[in-house]
Amino acid sequence: MTYSELKQYKITLYNFNILNLFVGFMIFTFLPSLTDLDQRNANIVYRGFSVFISTLVIIASFDFSKFKSKHFVILVIFWLLYLSKMMYSFYFFNLPYKLSGYDYFAKAIGITFIPALSIYFTPMDKIKSQFIAKWIYIILFSIAIINLFPYKLPINYGRSSGILKIYPIIFGHIGTTLSLFSLYFYVYPCYNLLKTKGVLNILINSISFLVGIMIIIVSGSRGPFLSLLGGIFLFVFFNRKLLLKNMSLKFKIIFPILNIGIVWGVLKFYKSSFLERSMSFFQGTDQSSSIRLDLWRISFEKFIENPMVGNTFLLEYFWNSKTSMMHPHNFLIEAFYTLGIVGGVIFLVICFLAIKISFKLIVTSNYSWISLYFIQYLFFSFVSSSIYQNYKFWIAVAFLFSIKNYLLKDKQNFKIK
Repeated sequence: MTYSELKQYKITLYNFNILNLFVGFMIFTFLPSLTDLDQRNANIVYRGFSVFISTLVIIASFDFSKFKSKHFVILVIFWLLYLSKMMYSFYFFNLPYKLSGYDYFAKAIGITFIPALSIYFTPMDKIKSQFIAKWIYIILFSIAIINLFPYKLPINYGRSSGILKIYPIIFGHIGTTLSLFSLYFYVYPCYNLLKTKGVLNILINSISFLVGIMIIIVSGSRGPFLSLLGGIFLFVFFNRKLLLKNMSLKFKIIFPILNIGIVWGVLKFYKSSFLERSMSFFQGTDQSSSIRLDLWRISFEKFIENPMVGNTFLLEYFWNSKTSMMHPHNFLIEAFYTLGIVGGVIFLVICFLAIKISFKLIVTSNYSWISLYFIQYLFFSFVSSSIYQNYKFWIAVAFLFSIKNYLLKDKQNFKIK
């Protein structure tokens, strides 16, 4: 094998790894739906495959200079503290964890930390950003269509994941990402699938945007909808001049009306509980919201008791007539609860740096979609999931940090101070 061939294999590996981490799991979720394969076994196969590819990327792209970056240092310090607290909780406390310490540790390292590290070490000058964005868009749109319009419609009461055997909230976030990417390709049409402009570009991206909304409604999940609103607001705010330039008066009038009509139709056709669950939150009758607020209250009280060193990994919570270990459903609260002031402040710094970079990148054609992806999962981190298992948040953070290092190192015209 020649040097040039090896170099090309590495470039292919780098781009494939990123694409796999962003949408590979969504593809693997089809296996249990189409075969008799158990969902857990499918997840294990995918996670093992992803860890293997991510490890290869780290080895192939290892660069000592990246150790000097403050982004790398702060990420590693936070994760060392978090993993240490995880081990400490299992070996010094007898708590009713659902899984073994090995399982939690393997998830944190294999699902989240190693994949994020592989993206951080990936040389950004070898990444085909628009190519990756296109294929994320294509794959998500295909998944959405297959789940909304199968040969036998999965019309369920309440919340649905279509034909996929995943949690409705994960299904809803597929719709959020699709809608946000549709908005991105609308503003930067030269990078969309068909390189279309004008009316055809508006039509294609309007359809995919509405399909994303339909997925959210079918899932019955409010978190993905909040993430979508947050992403739209920030994208429109920073790209308002381009949007106003591209958007005709007719589109400004017709598109909102069309959205309302689609939402109403989906609510009725799929018998979604989205509207009822949203109303119950404001009425104070929603059980899941009450549990979250209770978890946040208990976490805060525990933090006040141990502000310096923090508490255990996960939180004891009495629910359904038994005590279980649960995450607070808020990354910021979890960081302060688990790691105390030091860990909480470090997490705040990570978020601040990532937000600052994303706001700079959101107005660039190459990297705006990464900012949108980060913003989506930043909002998600405030209402659900846990630090150790939400790998999408961490790969987005690692991507942003890696891009900044690349732009500063190569002294690009686009500056991030």
